[in-house]
Amino acid sequence: MDEYTGPLAELRTALPAALGNDLLALYLHRGPPSHATRSEAPLAHLWLCVQPETKMRRLREAFLPLWRNCSEFLTRGPAVAAPADWTRYSLLFPDVVGTLRQEAQLLTGTDVLRQLPRPSPLPSQVQMSRTATEAMRCSALLSGTALSAEQSITLERQLRRLCARQSGQGSASGAPPLTVLGELHASLSAQSESYPQYLWDGPEPTEEPPPHLPGLVSLVGFEDQLIVVMPQVDQPFLSNTDWSLVTELVSDEFTGIMVATPWQLRLAAAIELSLDLQMRSFELVWGSDLLADLVPSEQHIVAGAAALPARVLVKQLPAAYLTVDEDGLGKLIHDIQNVLFNVQLPAELMARRKGVPVPSPPDPLPGRESPPHDRIAATFSHFRWWAQHLTADLQQLQS
Repeated sequence: MDEYTGPLAELRTALPAALGNDLLALYLHRGPPSHATRSEAPLAHLWLCVQPETKMRRLREAFLPLWRNCSEFLTRGPAVAAPADWTRYSLLFPDVVGTLRQEAQLLTGTDVLRQLPRPSPLPSQVQMSRTATEAMRCSALLSGTALSAEQSITLERQLRRLCARQSGQGSASGAPPLTVLGELHASLSAQSESYPQYLWDGPEPTEEPPPHLPGLVSLVGFEDQLIVVMPQVDQPFLSNTDWSLVTELVSDEFTGIMVATPWQLRLAAAIELSLDLQMRSFELVWGSDLLADLVPSEQHIVAGAAALPARVLVKQLPAAYLTVDEDGLGKLIHDIQNVLFNVQLPAELMARRKGVPVPSPPDPLPGRESPPHDRIAATFSHFRWWAQHLTADLQQLQS
């Protein structure tokens, strides 16, 4: 018997009963087993397709009681999208939507997902840049005790899923995380000659590297992480380096570490992280300046700008809002409005650079005196407006 029969049966009946015609489709997507230390359950999360006018507060009131019964097997809160949001998401993340079309189980409703146009695949160079970025982020596992148990499990799941996708195997490897990370980097390095424009042939560091990182090429600050750039990231390097020491030595300035080869970092920064490169989010801490000669294309910059509000609108904000308790709404508003600022600022800078009016949603966000649920509803509207605006800019560049 399926161990999720009880909660899933409740979801199948309770959500349609509570939402009526607002709920168009409810999907369950289960990934491969995680083989994580603390959880052998497969990845599982929900995707909801709703009418455009659906009130998120109504959806929250219907889902929150169910979440308390389902949270043990669901990886996170649900993703929620109206049909137009799905179409836009398909343009920006065709690999994700393609996987869902193939693997997601329709629990109730009309199969809206498979009625949408089949998304065009990403160009191979863009896909490789996305993979290089994901691999770099997964390497934050090396930070060890600097991570919470939840962060470690999430990163390990992502690492195994990414490695399984790269190897073409149906399930993730059960090998130790360091071994999986080494396998993933070996797979990446084997493809570097296919994209030679991102290989590094610039000057070597003028200073001697620290003794605990022999051969070090560069140290680069990014977000709150320190990227350790080595000429080769392989199993011996990963196994023989004292990562707890490295993490401890940089803990005053960075919350954790990541690793990359020069080719990997340059490929990631030039395409997937081109907006971050444009916004000067990479800081050279030591060694060779690997990114100084990169000039990202406007199309890649706008794609990066459009991806953030689309991802938050469909995945991050619904997952948080539909599962947080009432006393957590204040923190959610604070955190998500910080993300909204990170959407607005690049768009404003791009507009000023082009000499065009700065874009802005028609209705301002309500102030702190407004009820929390009203503020969150307005934030949803702002993210949708930015996703529509920036995706339209991207489509214009692509036409």
